[in-house]
Amino acid sequence: MSNLQTVEKQKFEVFTTIQVPVSISIEAESYEEAEVLASLQLHAHAIHQIMMTLINHKGEVVIPTIHNWETDSFEVIEQD
Repeated sequence: MSNLQTVEKQKFEVFTTIQVPVSISIEAESYEEAEVLASLQLHAHAIHQIMMTLINHKGEVVIPTIHNWETDSFEVIEQD
């Protein structure tokens, strides 16, 4: 008989905040129109679900649960 004890693992949920600025490409005739079009896609009320996939340095895929999100003001920059 062996005297080895088994240690039962527990589950934990670990919370953090990851800030990820995002951008989308918009075709518009003016900065104002670009901001309106972006708002239609990126405003908090326009977003149904946010999905995030992280790949760590070992190549392992981590899919975190997103509990809340906010949309800040928009900054429109003309592309070359």
